[in-house]
Amino acid sequence: MGYIRVAEIRKTFGLKGEVLCYSLTSFPKLRFKKGQKFFLNKDGSEERLEVTLHSFRPSDDYVYLGFEEFPSIEAVTPYLHFYVEMSEEDAPLPKDYVRLTDLYACKVYDEEGNELGQAKQLLENATTPSLRVGRQGEKDFFVPWLRDVFIKDVDIEHHRIVIHVIPGMLS
Repeated sequence: MGYIRVAEIRKTFGLKGEVLCYSLTSFPKLRFKKGQKFFLNKDGSEERLEVTLHSFRPSDDYVYLGFEEFPSIEAVTPYLHFYVEMSEEDAPLPKDYVRLTDLYACKVYDEEGNELGQAKQLLENATTPSLRVGRQGEKDFFVPWLRDVFIKDVDIEHHRIVIHVIPGMLS
């Protein structure tokens, strides 16, 4: 079973075992449902503690979570800075969305089938998100993440992204 990280526990909140978490999902209302099973994990180890969500409140980039297994601040304090994960089967994506971890496993090709590099990062701090593509021995280049304009095909199963290259894009 695969796991995806949906939050990182930052600090306790109140005396009843709630925690303030940095959200690592674009879909908090879809992911955090009362009764949902999650797993607490420290630094990617194989050990996971299964917990059940009993409360959820979104707040900008953060979420307040409460788990049935932690009725007090003392019970939850040992889990500060743990990741909150869920099984991939319990975390389907809406249509036309991809997981960033899947995206970064893809090689990037032009429309003629020439390999251009490896997807490295999706930068979302501009008006238009851009895909950063790394090349061995050359500068990285950026592709605006506009489907049907620059991003022609995303095939996660075959680890392949096809882009439309315009003059100057690769330099």
